[in-house]
Amino acid sequence: MTQDIDLCLLCGFGKEAKYAQVLLDNFHARISDALTFALTNRVLLVSTSNGVASDISFSGLPFEEEMQGENLDMDYVLRQLSPLCDLKGAREITGKLKNMAGKSGG
Repeated sequence: MTQDIDLCLLCGFGKEAKYAQVLLDNFHARISDALTFALTNRVLLVSTSNGVASDISFSGLPFEEEMQGENLDMDYVLRQLSPLCDLKGAREITGKLKNMAGKSGG
């Protein structure tokens, strides 16, 4: 099992520097010039106070915004995720996601 965190932050376009700077003020950068890297690649590489590596991707496309909260199509997510979990040999991931989302059959 990996010991890292992958997050997606919906920030739109043009506000990445503002969000990245706030994150860098609160987390440790994993690379030098992390802000420039983040603005170029739309991903900020930081670590938590206890050393867990965290990749924070900046999203901003309209469909990403539409898929937030109650608009999230969990059935679609599960259909896309299930074959990947099967390949990994970790079917329990979909069960955990179903439980987190309040779906039965987890």
